[in-house]
Amino acid sequence: MYSIIWSPKAKIALYEALHFIVEKQKIFSLEERVNYAKKVQNEIEYTEQLLMKNPYIAVSSGYPNILKCIILEKYSIFLRVNENKKVCDVVYFWDNRQDPKRLESIL
Repeated sequence: MYSIIWSPKAKIALYEALHFIVEKQKIFSLEERVNYAKKVQNEIEYTEQLLMKNPYIAVSSGYPNILKCIILEKYSIFLRVNENKKVCDVVYFWDNRQDPKRLESIL
């Protein structure tokens, strides 16, 4: 089994995405926004469970040594696998609707 470790940048990006869902998407009711944020969190937890068993379910991201898992089509988790320590380091959480050029400067 692998362990999952989120970088501080990844945690902040996740928090900001969830905050945006709940606080900024005013076209939906508060209940819908909260439910969707919970759905995103649940999908992340499910993906983490899969990654702990086999991190190579993630696909190549196009960046050296970084894999990518897509969450509900709108989000991605970028990670590095350390085989020696049996650790998946989540380096960033990304909203796929953003400009991909910005991601290049982050990763």
